Amino acid sequence: MAIGGKCQRSALTVSSNHLETSQPMQSTLSTTSRAPTVSAETPITSPGLAQSSVASTTPAKRGCGKSRRVIFAKVQGNVRMHAPFGTSTWAKVSNSIKEYIRERVLERSRINTTNRAKLKVHHTGGSRPFVWHRKKLQDPEIGTPTAADLYSKTHHKKNGEGWVSDVARENYEKMVEIQSQSTTESGAPKDIDIFTQVLGTRSDYVRGLGRSMKPIAASSSTMSIQRDSELVRELEAAKATIEELKSRQSEYDNLKNQQVQMQEAQRQIQEQLQLLKAQFAQRDS
Repeated sequence: MAIGGKCQRSALTVSSNHLETSQPMQSTLSTTSRAPTVSAETPITSPGLAQSSVASTTPAKRGCGKSRRVIFAKVQGNVRMHAPFGTSTWAKVSNSIKEYIRERVLERSRINTTNRAKLKVHHTGGSRPFVWHRKKLQDPEIGTPTAADLYSKTHHKKNGEGWVSDVARENYEKMVEIQSQSTTESGAPKDIDIFTQVLGTRSDYVRGLGRSMKPIAASSSTMSIQRDSELVRELEAAKATIEELKSRQSEYDNLKNQQVQMQEAQRQIQEQLQLLKAQFAQRDS
């Protein structure tokens, strides 16, 4: 704790050959030019990542804030994913492997930035899930907010200047129109149906409601087909993960062999130098 009650944390910075920390933070974090990293004394046993896997567009803030902890957790997660097996501390990782990990982290950052740029509509809900925002909007008198209310809350600019985009406004108007429609048989459409009709569908979650809400299948046969397809995708993902781990292990073994060869070459050079020194000493005597 610094004088005056202000708390400072170490800033995450990167060098060309290794990752280090500096005190205190002097500039904001940029995923395109500099990579946040951990110090040599930091154990590679951090807690899990934050619940949001989407890269935040908000720059890192000074002081002790949630953004700093989220960034640090994401970086440690990436380091743990690419570090050699059995490594407990950053100091035990060779410089060549550190550089390899650094490039992988930067590549993931570039991919996340590209994916973020492809989004047609950005929300202002932050890293909190949509279910949390929906619960916060609940009123004892009115009850649970409608789909349009939730969409409006998470797609309006925080400074009060209106919608985040014209597409978001058009989506809201479509939701209001669907909500106003009702039939004597089924009543008003459900929120899942509204979000599905306006925003489209995905197999693993409902757009606008997050992964806590699953799309409703039309029949038991459809549910069975979706379940089988999900199992196939999970199996393919597991196979891809295994192949990735094998590839990483192979690369690590190659680097280890190169390191052993370099050490052997250095040992031979040292022996030759000692032999030359002994020969010169005999001549002088």
